[in-house]
Amino acid sequence: MDKKIVNDLKNSIRKFNEKDNPRLYALIKDIIEQKLYETCDYLTLAIMLDTKDMTKQMPEVVTDIIVELYLKAVETGDTYEQGLAYNNLGAFHYSERSGHQDQKKSLEYYKKAAKCGEITAFSNLGYAYLYGNGTEIDYEKAYYYFSQGALGGMPEAMYKLGDMFRYGYYVEKDENMARIAYIKAERLLENGQGFFIPCTGKVYLRLGDMYFEGIGTAVDYERAFECYQRAERGFYEMIRLGDLYSDSSLKHVTDRQTEIRRILDEELPVIDWAEKH
Repeated sequence: MDKKIVNDLKNSIRKFNEKDNPRLYALIKDIIEQKLYETCDYLTLAIMLDTKDMTKQMPEVVTDIIVELYLKAVETGDTYEQGLAYNNLGAFHYSERSGHQDQKKSLEYYKKAAKCGEITAFSNLGYAYLYGNGTEIDYEKAYYYFSQGALGGMPEAMYKLGDMFRYGYYVEKDENMARIAYIKAERLLENGQGFFIPCTGKVYLRLGDMYFEGIGTAVDYERAFECYQRAERGFYEMIRLGDLYSDSSLKHVTDRQTEIRRILDEELPVIDWAEKH
């Protein structure tokens, strides 16, 4: 481990208030006291620091260390480790939490990660071109990158392809193709059973909307209700992990559940024979 990074770690906990980020503070203290830097590689240490209590703002002194660790991982790692480090650097510079937000730099790192074969980077590039994050909106490129991610088995990329068909971005609007993509995304989630996948809530929200609104299929309130419940659990987990953008989606799926309960209650039959007793 680079001596400068070790010294920076030791100095970091004297430069930010423990109360501002107690879990991160405790982690750094453990790393120093247990000398974990002697057994951890650059990438592992970067991820440990990067993902510790994402509900809190990252102290600036630690953001600099994390960036340096990821760059060291790029220098010393194999192709897989380089791809993961580049992708995480892209996400790190995209996030406002880090204080290093720079969407153009984020895009550059995602491209480098994709060249290394990091499959998550294809989804991230798709988002960048779909919404114009660090670049001009380009639906054709967004479709290309989401397609590559979907071919690699990424449920996030698959459901975004469904969105492109649903709304007619680059491709002709086709609700049936959107339905197929959403169902394939669900199957990809099921293949990863046992691990929480961050896009779980988003996939099941779309499946819920599909059955609630009859997008490419018949309306099925009971199936929609089941999907919205799964989406709710997924969004709760994302909020616990510090994802601020899940709040509005959580409200959407809980409001829809309330509406479905009202609809199903109205459809319940009156049991005539019971009223006679």
